[in-house]
Amino acid sequence: MLKYLFTALYNDGTILKQTHEDISTKDPKRSAYYDIDHEKLIAFGLEDDNNAVLVHIDDGSFEVNGVPFAVTAPDVENRRLVYFRRTQIDFNELNNETGRHIEYHMGWQGNEIGTGKNIQRIMVLT
Repeated sequence: MLKYLFTALYNDGTILKQTHEDISTKDPKRSAYYDIDHEKLIAFGLEDDNNAVLVHIDDGSFEVNGVPFAVTAPDVENRRLVYFRRTQIDFNELNNETGRHIEYHMGWQGNEIGTGKNIQRIMVLT
């Protein structure tokens, strides 16, 4: 089961929420992430029972439990979402799984105005 579920906020006021089943409504063989309309996306959040983290794609700022903060970055254009999960699976000497550790990476990347250099700002949640 996923610890954090995502919410995608769009520029037309609509919202897409991930469920624990994590199934796309467009293609049931894919995850709910497939349903995100990246052209309309202005913010993306992860939430569990205790915490809510939000990245604003439109201006590059973040929020943790409703408290906003900005990150230092040069002037950027073409800002887009970065989101992925990284899973570490631990095994014992008998090759039996002994545990899993999942990190949720979220933030944005864009291109520095003038140079085109790729700029990223990513948060990691465990």
